[in-house]
Amino acid sequence: MIIQREFTIEEFKGTNEFVVSVEAEIITGGSNSHGSDEPEWIECDIRGIYNPRRYCKKLSETLTEALLHEYGEWFEDCLIEEGEDACD
Repeated sequence: MIIQREFTIEEFKGTNEFVVSVEAEIITGGSNSHGSDEPEWIECDIRGIYNPRRYCKKLSETLTEALLHEYGEWFEDCLIEEGEDACD
């Protein structure tokens, strides 16, 4: 499932508040209830980070890598949670 969500970054390298849109693919697998030996799992593959105020223009690789280093885990946790809610 592809999911996209906006995040407000409050502090980043001396900048003030700004918004980014993060697109990711939520991938699930395994399931004890379907006869699999593998336990259920879920992962988040971030596909891109965009500027929603500039017609969803993709951010530069340098800025994307810096944001992922600083906020990647937060992005993934929120996107996984949102993806699980969409599946319920």
